[in-house]
Amino acid sequence: MIAVSGSDAAVACLADLLVAAGGRLALLVLQLMSRLDNGRKRVLIRQILDDGQNLAALNLVEGAQAGWLEWSDLARSKTLPALRSAVSGDNDVMKRSAEQYLETRGFLANPEAAEKLIDGVIAAGLSPASPS
Repeated sequence: MIAVSGSDAAVACLADLLVAAGGRLALLVLQLMSRLDNGRKRVLIRQILDDGQNLAALNLVEGAQAGWLEWSDLARSKTLPALRSAVSGDNDVMKRSAEQYLETRGFLANPEAAEKLIDGVIAAGLSPASPS
């Protein structure tokens, strides 16, 4: 209800409180995405990356800007080891999931971070994309 009828200040305050609580509560902020400024969206995305438990939630993020996520954000998160593990195994379902996560991270990442991310997952065992 706050997402639709609350003031901008109320939505921002609720988003800040939920992200600060972390875990699954932070995921409730996804319902407020259309009302959040880019800074709060970035905080939520970093929270999801750092947590590593709900990576699929990144696919639900609406209106995020492209090309802002830095390598330092990815390198310190729990996402990168999970991604490397998924692509290095023999489980095709995990590899497909990893490819989906890569698309999202590739969209969010700046060019330097995207290049390092691609190099890292190829080194872990993901086949490089065809140049055609």
